[in-house]
Amino acid sequence: MKWIFVSYGSNALRFAFAAAVLAWCFSLLLPAVITDGGRSYSGYEVLTQGFAAVRFGVIAWFANPLLLITVVAGFAGFYRVGAASAALAGGIALTSFAAETTARANGAPLPELSFGSGFFVWIAAIFAIFATCLLGFRLTLPKHKFVTDRRPPKSRD
Repeated sequence: MKWIFVSYGSNALRFAFAAAVLAWCFSLLLPAVITDGGRSYSGYEVLTQGFAAVRFGVIAWFANPLLLITVVAGFAGFYRVGAASAALAGGIALTSFAAETTARANGAPLPELSFGSGFFVWIAAIFAIFATCLLGFRLTLPKHKFVTDRRPPKSRD
């Protein structure tokens, strides 16, 4: 089976990685969280203020620093490190679905919240970055030749 991306330094792989990173950047411009009263918070506002939710047990914001590690590792060609940190970032980002419940359980006075398009672009960008790191890792594996015509060792009799 032939791969679309042919080499370690493939321009197509780098383009896919850069497109996923740009999707994450684009998510900062879109509405990420919308309150029951109609107030909308952009992804940028959530990024700059989201760390404050840690005191209420919400850890989803920490996916962003992990994603920074992923981006640096991915552009440097360290796809194994990038894939590992992107997988952690994706897992932490998915805790966003429980953030409202967790914050309320820890005493945060929150209105009803819903997720906007920026949130879903953010999640999709994290997993797209993860997928490109996995693909880059796969393409950097050494090529093994499988020997099919092995003969049994000669006996010493």
